[in-house]
Amino acid sequence: MASKEIIDSRPHWHIALEDTGCGIPKDVLPRIFDPFYSTFGIGTGLGLAVCHRIIIAHNGLLHVESEVGQGTTIRLRLRAGE
Repeated sequence: MASKEIIDSRPHWHIALEDTGCGIPKDVLPRIFDPFYSTFGIGTGLGLAVCHRIIIAHNGLLHVESEVGQGTTIRLRLRAGE
């Protein structure tokens, strides 16, 4: 879902991505943006770390909410073009 919102008199896009998967355990959640951290056993553990840095570099926000057995919601907020 995407919506436009006004923050500090400037337009921003708010995008929410949701799934109904297995969720992320609470003890893992604080580390998901750490470079080279992975619970999958394969891959580099850089995907979310790189995404987070790109969003922050564009003065945006990336927030993750998750509940084991319920799923995960990722919220992105980026400033809209002028």
